[in-house]
Amino acid sequence: MSIFDPAFHSKKQIKPKKSLSPPAQSAAPVKKDSGSEVSNDEIRQTIARMKKMHHELNDQIDKVFQISGRDPREVNDYFSNPSNFPSKVWSGLQQRKESLEETLSGLSPKEYKEKKAAKQVSKQSKDRKAKTLGARKNWLSMR
Repeated sequence: MSIFDPAFHSKKQIKPKKSLSPPAQSAAPVKKDSGSEVSNDEIRQTIARMKKMHHELNDQIDKVFQISGRDPREVNDYFSNPSNFPSKVWSGLQQRKESLEETLSGLSPKEYKEKKAAKQVSKQSKDRKAKTLGARKNWLSMR
């Protein structure tokens, strides 16, 4: 509909918007796939355990970095450099890395590949820098 249509200017009946407040939490248990039910308390306990394990894992990783005297960036640089590995090992590592990223993304393999290709295209366009006014300011000396 365009602004030039007479129907556009007619008095429209405005419907009240629904509030965006979150739905009230019900005490109804959630059903598992196996048919048994899980209560909200069990879900909270599971999340609390997962957070605790996550913190413990981070603490252990920090301890390993302190003992080894390495910085996480150094380790990342080492493992991202193909010259540190034989070609067969490097290709295997890359395949495992891709499969892990695909699994963690939660997307289907086709969707994951499309998303990754789009990300690479946008990264390539960011690599080129446009010339700024400061770069062109004194391009011709006036001496």
